[in-house]
Amino acid sequence: MASRGIKQRRAGKKKAEVPKPEQQESAGNKLSLVYKRFCEELVAHPSLEAKATYKKIYRCSDKAAEAGSSRLMKNPQIQAYITELKNKRAERTQITADKVLQELARMAFSNISDYLTFGPGGVILKDSEKLTEGQLACISQISEHETERGAKRLSFKLYDKIKALELIGNHLAMFDKDRNRDADKEKTPKVIKYPITPPGEKNEK
Repeated sequence: MASRGIKQRRAGKKKAEVPKPEQQESAGNKLSLVYKRFCEELVAHPSLEAKATYKKIYRCSDKAAEAGSSRLMKNPQIQAYITELKNKRAERTQITADKVLQELARMAFSNISDYLTFGPGGVILKDSEKLTEGQLACISQISEHETERGAKRLSFKLYDKIKALELIGNHLAMFDKDRNRDADKEKTPKVIKYPITPPGEKNEK
């Protein structure tokens, strides 16, 4: 009888439900309204630095904005809410850093020979149906028009390779002067100088 009662009590107990991702508490709930706005402005306008965002909200001096933004960016709850906002945006737009880099890489490493041939006989465009989706995405402009004399003029342009390479390099910190300077210092051999005593003279310590 006792064992049956224990089983009944155990059966009556419900297991604690694990909250689903959409039911989990937002990191923003732990922040004040002004702190939440700081995070939302920072994510909505990524071209603005934390200092500029802080100054926009608090309308303070550059010195106060620099100190205040630095303090907020070290706050774990601030960082958590910024990450949460970025993740939600990625889910909505399906845009990730990998996708952006892949698209930039297409433009950066595109080759004009994939689209046309040229020689003494002129320029011949390749059939667009034979181009891949990635190659088509690299075309910035293509148009055809007639001159006053009735001659056909073709305009064809790919996206800027140099700009795409620059954006990739910046993302990978390839052009960081301080980082490259430190790397050059590591490669520079150390020179140890020893005193040279002329012949006939004693080396005085």
